[in-house]
Amino acid sequence: MSEAELHLLKMRLEAGRMNQVKRGAYQQPLPTGLLRLADGTVVKDPDQQVQRIIALIFAKFSELGSSRQVLHYLKREEILLPRRHCAGRHAGDLLWKAPTDSTLLSILHNPAYAGGSLRLWTKTDRSSVAAASTPSRRTNPSSNGRVAEPATRCLPRIHFVGAVSR
Repeated sequence: MSEAELHLLKMRLEAGRMNQVKRGAYQQPLPTGLLRLADGTVVKDPDQQVQRIIALIFAKFSELGSSRQVLHYLKREEILLPRRHCAGRHAGDLLWKAPTDSTLLSILHNPAYAGGSLRLWTKTDRSSVAAASTPSRRTNPSSNGRVAEPATRCLPRIHFVGAVSR
C-alpha cells in the first residue's frame, strides 16, 4: 500500500470518528477502573479491589510526590495493577500485571480518573500555528501568500464519574 493510500485511509477513519462525535455515538475508550453500562453511562468498576488499587496509586502519589517513588513502592509491596482487555476474544476481562513506568504514568496522567469531563480535539499543524503567530507572518510557499489557519476545532465534552476523590 502506498503512502498516499495510507494517508487517505487515515483521513477517512478520522472523518468517520468525527462524524460519530457529532452524532453523539462516539464512545471514548475508558481507562481501567471505569466501565460503560449498556445505556452508555460511565460508572466506577464494581470490583472493589480495582477501586482500592487505583485509589492507592493516587494516595501514594500524593504522599510520596513522584511516580518513580510510587513505582518502587508498588514493586516492593508486590502489588499488581489491574488492566482490562479492550478488544479480541477476551474483551472486558480483567488482567493483573506488574507495574511499569508507562502504565503508572498513564493512570496518573489520565484526566478521566479526576471526574469532570474530557474534551476531544483534532490535531493541529504546529508549523502553521507557529508561522501564523510569528511577527514576520511567514507563509507557506504553497499557500499563495496566505497564512494558514490552525486546524483545531473543539468537540463536545464527554463527562465521566471520577474514579478517585479527595
